[in-house]
Amino acid sequence: MKIKELDIVILTEGRLTKHFETDEPIYLQPGQVGTVVMELNDQMFEVEFADQDGIPYAMETVPAKHLLIFHQKPVPVNL
Repeated sequence: MKIKELDIVILTEGRLTKHFETDEPIYLQPGQVGTVVMELNDQMFEVEFADQDGIPYAMETVPAKHLLIFHQKPVPVNL
């Protein structure tokens, strides 16, 4: 499935970055959840990472190979 804007995604590889507002260094762990805010091309996406209250703490350009789409519903199967 192709990643698109507003998809919820899961980071598959950790990365060092800086906090969105404070500029303090932070580590985004594998498994961190974010929202795609822009598709830069087929292989690169701008992803916003936010806390449980929706307050952003990081904005990162992430290659598609380091993202998984977060699925909350099963896909129906017609047998």
